Amino acid sequence: TVQDFSQLKDKHFVTALEALAKENSAKDILLPNVIDFFEKVKNSRIAVVTSCNRAAAQALLRLTGLTEYVSVLIAAEDCEKHKPNPEGYNKAIEKLGVRSDQCVVVEDSISGLMAGDHANVGTVLFCAVLGDDAQHEQTLSELSFIPGKVFTNWAELEKDDIIIPGWEEVRDHASYAGTSSETCA
Repeated sequence: TVQDFSQLKDKHFVTALEALAKENSAKDILLPNVIDFFEKVKNSRIAVVTSCNRAAAQALLRLTGLTEYVSVLIAAEDCEKHKPNPEGYNKAIEKLGVRSDQCVVVEDSISGLMAGDHANVGTVLFCAVLGDDAQHEQTLSELSFIPGKVFTNWAELEKDDIIIPGWEEVRDHASYAGTSSETCA
């Protein structure tokens, strides 16, 4: 069945990821500066909303040390409808116990950006690390909104970039519903 194939794919992915983690440090698995960013916002409630299956997402979070920063994981099997539908973000927002306008979404794909926008979050940021400039321009041209920030390196993202106007007083308790694991690794 499709589910059996998906579980087999996850098993191979996790095995390959574990082997890679043994050869390299966890930081080498992630894109540059991801851990540094998570460290900047470590006292925040963070949700990962991913199209990956739970087993693969949990392995990635565990092997890279991101588990200590993440409060909520919404994986593919948690949703009936997937990005660009906002169901995953809506579930994360509910589990975080916050209003959608108090959340910031960081995404790397057109479907993820659209899902964040459809969830009516306070800010949607575009992590343009995958692909080239032409692909990024194409992605941005397909959106019906302008992301709060477009960045190509996690080092460019400062804590102040993810503060929602009017919510400065909660800057140390902001919620980030959705830093996709695809963006991190």
